[in-house]
Amino acid sequence: MNVTNLLVLLQDLRPNTQLYWAGESSKILGVSSISLVKTNENNYLVLNGKTPAQATLKAWELKFLLQTYPATLALYFNTQKGHQPIFGIRFADGAIYLK
Repeated sequence: MNVTNLLVLLQDLRPNTQLYWAGESSKILGVSSISLVKTNENNYLVLNGKTPAQATLKAWELKFLLQTYPATLALYFNTQKGHQPIFGIRFADGAIYLK
């Protein structure tokens, strides 16, 4: 998924909806920040997470931050296993879960 795709998916959501990462493990992490990773071959964005009890970004905050980066950058989530690609989102319990 790239920046443009995620912005389109977040467009019609309530602004204060919280964002979480729901990867392969049962551990849910809250999206807390964005990092730009530059390599010789590619540049991409990495979403960083914290435990859900800590403050997570809301939909309007993530949209605002994403608009400051090029639209074609790929999105990944920073996990203990490395950077996992983001393939889509799921809506449940009034929150957004990236997967």
